[in-house]
Amino acid sequence: MKKSQQMFNYHVWATASLLEFINNCPELYAKNLESVFPSIRATFEHIYEIDRMWFVRITGKEELEHAGLKTPYDAKITLAKLHETMIDYFKKEDSSKRVTYYNSTGSSFENKLSDLLIHLANHGTYHRGNITAMLHSLGHKSISTDYIYFLRK
Repeated sequence: MKKSQQMFNYHVWATASLLEFINNCPELYAKNLESVFPSIRATFEHIYEIDRMWFVRITGKEELEHAGLKTPYDAKITLAKLHETMIDYFKKEDSSKRVTYYNSTGSSFENKLSDLLIHLANHGTYHRGNITAMLHSLGHKSISTDYIYFLRK
């Protein structure tokens, strides 16, 4: 497996692990907070929308709908479905493939698929950190989703 695909698989694992943890305290999921995002729910919705947006950019197909992630369970199922679709697609693609896409302002860019997979993993890591900080601000511990724990599984 290519390192970039492994990093994306780590992103999938870490996101699912954190959602599984939050499923045990669902009352915290939609609680309003003073943070980067107004709630843990809004942060997971952002992760979903960005993963979905990049998948559309990479494939050129807008097959997946926008989704409301009202509960941790909704988020777990919806993100799992998206991530399964993405993993299946990435397994069949050459990671050195060049992807041309347009950003939100209409500017055109081109990057290797492998770089975009690493970008998605990094983006998810950043926002899972936001969620962990939110949990701590609510008086709850989080779980470790460090890359090394993924490698040990």
